[in-house]
Order: sequence, then C-alpha cells, then structure tokens
Amino acid sequence: MQKPFSPPLLSGYSPSLRRYSGREQAQVRLIGFPWCGAGASVFRKLALDMPAHIELLAVQLPGREDRYAEKKLLRMTQLVEQVIDEIEKKLPPIKTFFVSGGTEMAALFDFARTVARRAERRVVQVNEEGIRKMGEHSMAYLNRLSSLLYALARLANHESGKLEESPTYK
Repeated sequence: MQKPFSPPLLSGYSPSLRRYSGREQAQVRLIGFPWCGAGASVFRKLALDMPAHIELLAVQLPGREDRYAEKKLLRMTQLVEQVIDEIEKKLPPIKTFFVSGGTEMAALFDFARTVARRAERRVVQVNEEGIRKMGEHSMAYLNRLSSLLYALARLANHESGKLEESPTYK
C-alpha cells in the first residue's frame, strides 16, 4: 500500500520553507513566495487562518529574516538549483532511465515538465530567429525548471513508496 504523498521540502528537507500551521494531514498545500524583499512571515496570519484541509507553506529566501546572515540569491535559477540539490539528497542515485508516472502527483509533475520543455524549446527558437531577444537568465531558468519538475516527480514517488521502474522493451 502506498503512503499518502506529503509535499516535498517538509520535515527537515529544506531551510527554505516555513510551516506555521502544522497541518500534517492537509489535503491541499499551497506555497507562498514573498515579494519585494519581504520574508516568509508575511504569510503567518494567512497560514493560520486557512481552513483545516489547507496548509500554506512560506518560502524563506536567504538574506531575509532568520536567514539574514546568508548570502542573498540574485537569480531565481539559484533558488531552483538549491531546491534540486536538497531534493536529490533524499533520493537514491539515478542508475538508468525510468518510466514516467508512478503516483498521480509524480505524473502531474512529469506532465508539467513536458510543458516546461516545450516552452523552453519555443523560447530558444524565438530567440534564435530574432523574433524577440530573450535574457540569458530567463532561458537558464526555463532549463532548470524542467530539472526541478523531474526531481519533484522522483520525490513524489519516493515519498509514496513507489519504486522507480526501468522500461521494458519487447
């Protein structure tokens, strides 16, 4: 029997998330990103006021509030890389290709990864054809986004007890 999926980056997975309500059995989890230099605490009251079946987690970026002494991230790709690294520490090493899907959550991450890769290819095409100049940071972010979604799909399966399966060829 599969364990229910718990969202990634909880229970010691990351110094980047703050949990204010402690709703371990929440059916829905939202993640809030602070804006304009704010810290995770801007979400505290909102998190506590959520209905019992919803949990709001807040991202605490380096250089803010209790992480003030840490170096600030200047690019979103830096945050994505940190999250990927933290997730991969919790997963077995990749030894082969594996079949996408597994749990429903992993399948959704795999689907999102497919859409992200398609968007990345289109952005590269638009940039190369000179239709619109794309910033190098935007293109790097799109590339790392699909890697993050891949790591999240693996984590969803891992936390649910679903083993990664190698493809079989007939």
